[in-house]
Amino acid sequence: MSAPDRVTPATSVPFDTPSADDVTAYRRHVDAAVVKFFHEAKEDKLAALAPLVEVGLNHEQQHQELMLTDILHAFAQNPIPRPMIRRGVSRITPFRR
Repeated sequence: MSAPDRVTPATSVPFDTPSADDVTAYRRHVDAAVVKFFHEAKEDKLAALAPLVEVGLNHEQQHQELMLTDILHAFAQNPIPRPMIRRGVSRITPFRR
């Protein structure tokens, strides 16, 4: 008896992950465009966009908080072993060479 062929959902589409160089080039392009916009935009345009920028920054903060939560969860599931300890005269202290 052999294992059945792997079935993928009809909605799944294979895609290529961009290279680190492509991602870096894209980030540089976007960063330059954003800096240029903020330097060239008029005060009234900036004032009108302030609430959207605040929402965008809060959204990105949520990404960072979720990433931290994922990292802490990974540590909880796969704890790093405690360092070797040595017994001191009055207390247990971390082992140091």
